[in-house]
Amino acid sequence: MPWMFGLSMDGHLSDRQMNMKGMKPRFLFVMGMLLSLSVPLLGQEVSGVVCDAEGQAPLPYANIAYYSLPDTAFVKGGKTSEDGSFSLGGVSAPGILKISYLGYKGVSVPVDSAGSLGRIALRAEVQELKGVTVTADMINYNARGFTANIVNTPLSKAGMLNDVLRQLPFLSEDGGRISIFGKGEPLYYVDNRRVRNAEELKQLTSSGISKIEVVMNPGAEYPANTEAVIRVSTIRKPGEGWSGTMIGQLGFKRRVSYRDYAHLNYRKNNLDIFGDLSYDRPQEKGYYNSILSYGNRTVERYSAGSSATTSGWAASGSTTSCPATGG
Repeated sequence: MPWMFGLSMDGHLSDRQMNMKGMKPRFLFVMGMLLSLSVPLLGQEVSGVVCDAEGQAPLPYANIAYYSLPDTAFVKGGKTSEDGSFSLGGVSAPGILKISYLGYKGVSVPVDSAGSLGRIALRAEVQELKGVTVTADMINYNARGFTANIVNTPLSKAGMLNDVLRQLPFLSEDGGRISIFGKGEPLYYVDNRRVRNAEELKQLTSSGISKIEVVMNPGAEYPANTEAVIRVSTIRKPGEGWSGTMIGQLGFKRRVSYRDYAHLNYRKNNLDIFGDLSYDRPQEKGYYNSILSYGNRTVERYSAGSSATTSGWAASGSTTSCPATGG
């Protein structure tokens, strides 16, 4: 614009020119401040090294999870490298970093500002390690996910299935529900059969589990839109005949409700037949479906609606055949 380069009649800069000249440094200063504030917000990084509290040895493949504050929402997760180090980018402070490792007490580290947190020491849970001899690598990673060996590891003393799962990398628990970072809640398979009743999972003890495979990249063999799968292999106990578990639940809100559940198993030679039977009397009217699984095929076979007494039943069953062992 012509007036920006002109002089007043007396040879001095006009008031408008003086104002524009003074605004330019202030404008550049403000822009610089905004850029300096925005860059860290977009690219903050939290790093550190996880080690054993006693010998200061690095702990590889420890589970790392970052949660924002004040809502404690999950932001990002990962695992430590072989030298125990980790680095999480794209996070913002303040937050909480939760670290867990097999056989060690988990810790929660407050993060007030981005940067290195230094060495983070975990203490071994001696009561879980007592009487356990580790004879194999606990976790083996592959292109699909990873497999955790349970037999003869500290995980065999964890308790129930969920107690084991919450110790595994990339897995977290909220209100009794297991989710996988970035994948949500998984499908469950026990001994190669899909589990549709959560009550069955609650009966699995760590001492009865051989291994757990976490599939984070499911293939076409799983239902469409499947994000993740947890496959549990149990220890096949010797013997034949009937076995099972029965559970009763009683609740009260506006009126009494109860539920009975039974899981039955019949074994003959190398054939296992499983069955589930449940009876519900809920507080509200409902609809019940039951599913019969045979091998890899699943069909909806039984159904029952709630009656005037708001009660209903459901049944399901499946069968598996195990190869013969021995010479």
